[in-house]
Parts: sequence; structure tokens; C-alpha cells
Amino acid sequence: MERISANYLIFPSSGFSEVRYFRWDGYPGKSFPLHCHSNNLVSLELRDSNIEELWDGIKNLVKLKHINLSDSKQLKEVPDLSKAPNLEKLILEGCSSLVETHSSIQLLNKLVVMDLRNCESLKGLPPSIHESLKTLLLSGCINLKRCPEISSIEFPSRLVTLDLQKCSSLEQLPRSICELKSLQYFSLSDCSKLQNLPDDLGNLEALKTLKIERTLIREIPESLGQLSSLEELRFKGNNFKRIPESIINLSNLRLLYLSYCERLEYLPNLPCSVNQVEADHCTSLEALSSLSVRTLFHFWSVFHLRNCFKLNQDQVRQIVDCVLKEIQLLATAWCRESGQAYRRGYIPYPGNEIPEWFMLRSTESSITLELPQGWFNNECVGVALCAVLAFEEDHDYSEENFHLLCEMKVKTKDGQWQETSHSPLFPRDIGFFPFRSRIFGV
Repeated sequence: MERISANYLIFPSSGFSEVRYFRWDGYPGKSFPLHCHSNNLVSLELRDSNIEELWDGIKNLVKLKHINLSDSKQLKEVPDLSKAPNLEKLILEGCSSLVETHSSIQLLNKLVVMDLRNCESLKGLPPSIHESLKTLLLSGCINLKRCPEISSIEFPSRLVTLDLQKCSSLEQLPRSICELKSLQYFSLSDCSKLQNLPDDLGNLEALKTLKIERTLIREIPESLGQLSSLEELRFKGNNFKRIPESIINLSNLRLLYLSYCERLEYLPNLPCSVNQVEADHCTSLEALSSLSVRTLFHFWSVFHLRNCFKLNQDQVRQIVDCVLKEIQLLATAWCRESGQAYRRGYIPYPGNEIPEWFMLRSTESSITLELPQGWFNNECVGVALCAVLAFEEDHDYSEENFHLLCEMKVKTKDGQWQETSHSPLFPRDIGFFPFRSRIFGV
């Protein structure tokens, strides 16, 4: 017998000598009667079980590679795993009664994944983790106050993913964090007691995604600009007033999220690689850099400035002018890109007027215009439109709860209506939407 998966099982007295894979979701016992003849066990899965203690003492499990006890909410401790030298994955997600892990974990030199998400009672980890680990998930460990040492100069870590999101008791990071030369994903979002980042953050040379949202951090180190591989940067809901000028050196940065940074006063020059910026509800934001304004619509397809009511009105007008000047160039470039997917661009910003260069206006839910003969040719590449919306003060118009849809239709010579685009807009937006020639079969 090689695989056992059951809802009810009488364990054989001979043990598990031939068992390779064992899974029992909702296992009812408080411990697991692993017998001495279990040398061939490769995978043990007891998800959503009533386990309190896996087993007593040390078991010889030389072939064991996977342990999954996820959502075993009564589990209080992890056994000594020193004789499971080939363990690769330890999944303890949702084990909400688990207080600490066994020190033997730091000796497991084949361990690649350790998942402790939502272990809400977890207070401590071994002082160090073996450098073989590639994924460490600790999000939702609300009582964890210290992150273990993960790397050293003598034994560089292979860690690729480190998730500390919602570790709301975490106050500081270990110095070894910045020695993680292979780290690609790092999240500190909702670490509500975290006040400082290490000065040498820029040493994370392989980092692609950095999420630091809703913390007490008031200053971003200048070394940010050294993160040459960074593609996505999330700073939502923080308390800093400025972003380092060195951000312009992030030549691979594509996504920048700054919404609800209510003390942010100035947005510096950004790299031209960025194609999406969200700075909604930055209520202290007064100015954008001259480079940001000048290249705004040329480089970025999405730029959000909702509820940035302190933004200099001269700069708002410059933004609108830039849209007018660049929209034709941008539309033409998109139209000429062979084999490219349908693309669009839009920019929400504070204000209450339609720009003057929009000749056709309406306060109704639709507008009709008669197109001149021969309009659909190589010179007509799309439509620019603008919408202004106002809400009651207590209205929830966040992006998750509100969408303004724009539907464009064309009536053909034979009287048939054909839809050309159906796209979301947000308050207040200027948007550009290219026509798709396949709609008309030309």
C-alpha cells in the first residue's frame, strides 16, 4: 500500500513500513501514532486536523520531504525534526495555537519552503534559519516580535520570498536582512509598529517587488535607488514627507503605489520605465517634479491623483496641456505597434471643469456626434474623453467600490450599431481609447 486517503482508518499494528504518502483531512486524533517502521514516508498531510502534538520524541524519517498541517488550530508545538534531514516543505499555515517552532528547524539543510502564515500565537522562531530556505511566509503572525537571522557573509542565503505582512508586533528588522542577495519579493505591509528601514536596503540587488504599506516609517533611505532590479514599489498609507531623489535610478521600475501617503509633499523625478503611478488621497501633495509633468502622459499609461487637492493648480493645467500635446503622438504610436494588444491610457486628477479643448460637452449620460465622411482612416486613431463627478462627503468612491464605464458605439451605413470599446473610468479622468479595426472588418 503506497497511498492512504480516508475519513476513517484503523492503524495497522505493523506500522507504515510501505506507506509513502499519507493524507487525512480533518484527522480527529490529538496526536499521530507514527510507528518506528515509517522509514519510507515521503509526505504527511493532516490538514484541518485536531492534532495538538504530532508525536513524542524523535522519529527517524530520513525520506520525509513534505509536512502539511495547515489549519490544525489545536497544534501547540512542532516536534524535533532533526532526523528528517531531507525535509523540503513545512506547511503550518493557520495553526493559530502554535506558540513556537522547534530549534531543530535551523539544522534542516534541505528545507526550501516554510509557511507559517496566520499562526497568530507564534511568538518566536529559531535564532537563525538555514541558508537553503527559499520561501519564508510569516504574514499574519501578529505576536511575532522578531524576525530570525537568515543570512551571513560566510553562508549567503538563497531566500527568494520573504513575507512579513501583518506582523503587527514586529518593531525592527535583523541586520542580516540586507544580505539577502537572492531576495526577489519582500513584504512589510501592515507591520504597524515598524518605524525604521535599514540604511543599506539598497543591497537587495535582486529585489523585484517591495511592499511597505501602512507602517510607522517616516523616512526612506537614499539607498532605495540602488535596487536596480526593482519592478514594483508599494508605499501606500505611510507617514513620510518625501521620496528619495535616487528613485530615478530604478530603471526597471514599472509600478509605483503611493496612495494615502497623507504627509507626502513632493513627487520627485521618476524613471521613464514607470507605466503606472497611483497617488490618490495624498492630501499634502503640492508639487510634482518638472520632469514628471513634462513626460507624464508620454511615458505612463495610468496616473492617479484623486483627492490631491493641495496640488498646485498651475501644475494641474500643465498636466492637462501635456495630455493634449502627447495624446496624438501616443495614440499614433500605439496604433502602429504590430502585434500589440489593445491599450488605453487615463489619468484621474482633482478638479471640477472640463478642459477647454473638449469641444463636445454634455451633462447627460450620453453624447452623440456625426462623424465626417472618411473619418475612419489612418489619421483617426482613437477618442479622448473626460468626465467630472462629484459625491456626497460620506460616499465611498474607492476604486474597489465604484466604476464609471464608458461605452462607445458606431452606427454603420446600414443602420447597425457596433460597440468599439467598453472601458472603466474613474473620477475625474481624461482617457484615450484606440479604435480596433477588426470590429469593422477592415
